[in-house]
Amino acid sequence: FIFFPSRRIIIATVQGCSGVTWILQSALSSFSSSWAAAYGATSKPTWPAAINASLVLLNSFVSVAQYVQATPYSIGVVPFPTAQTMGVPVISLANQAGTMVAPTLETIAAAAQGTNFTATYSSSIVNSAQSEAYPVAGFSSVVLPLAQQPSSAADCDRARVAVEFLLWAVNSSQAFSLTRSSGYVPAFESFPPRTYVVLSSVSCGGAVLHPRPVAVSSQLNLLPIVLPAIGAILILA
Repeated sequence: FIFFPSRRIIIATVQGCSGVTWILQSALSSFSSSWAAAYGATSKPTWPAAINASLVLLNSFVSVAQYVQATPYSIGVVPFPTAQTMGVPVISLANQAGTMVAPTLETIAAAAQGTNFTATYSSSIVNSAQSEAYPVAGFSSVVLPLAQQPSSAADCDRARVAVEFLLWAVNSSQAFSLTRSSGYVPAFESFPPRTYVVLSSVSCGGAVLHPRPVAVSSQLNLLPIVLPAIGAILILA
């Protein structure tokens, strides 16, 4: 048991809508029917006055982590890579199977096991039934229009580069390695064929950009961000 002192707890969070907030709210709603009825899964919850009085709104997750590190009796929520990079303390949680699990790449990956994706690759993996799964996890996503309407030829050139990058990201051991070293788990490592079908159907101005998977430019290997990936959401202590 943890015994808390009789002190007001300050809640640090980012301003505006946030996918991280949505994942946390989805998890809390999955844990508690009363929470689901009162707040639901939302990226911008409406809090009662008692909670609003303890909220500190910040501009970024880095700011949230810095605030919690410097402020006694405060908590916050940040993505797993932010927590890793900044060396902030994190907590273990009891998952649906009753197992206490710490947030790691392995327990995040376990949360995604057996995921059934929709046609648009959307899915929730909070409160997974997997025995080793961290219960507060979710996906980072790329929103990609399948039929793009350009205003100029340059628009199609940019769209083609984006598709080439995504083909590399879902079919490259280097991409998977960069993903892990950045604090994420490669979500598409297990099911690339379906991803190829989607990416190979993207069109711009009525013309398919890549009728079939192609070798991509080696220059794309220098890009610092690899998506999509699974990212844990952590409570800071």
